Amino acid sequence: MTVMCTVNQFALWPSYQQPALSAASGELWMCDICDQLDEKIEHYKKVRAAMTDQLTVERITALIAELEAEKTALHPER
Repeated sequence: MTVMCTVNQFALWPSYQQPALSAASGELWMCDICDQLDEKIEHYKKVRAAMTDQLTVERITALIAELEAEKTALHPER
């Protein structure tokens, strides 16, 4: 399944072919899918911190790695 990354339409620079950093704030502009993936990754990191079962911790760690790989695949030029 191929997923195309849509650019955040409210960003100052609507294309990631233009500068990726805001000169004023130093923030990275990301696409909506990347934002969603970051939210999922943070959620699973919080869940993992609360777990004591080693098998569950390993599976959540693998899930986080899968989400990070998916995010990397959206922008291979970075």
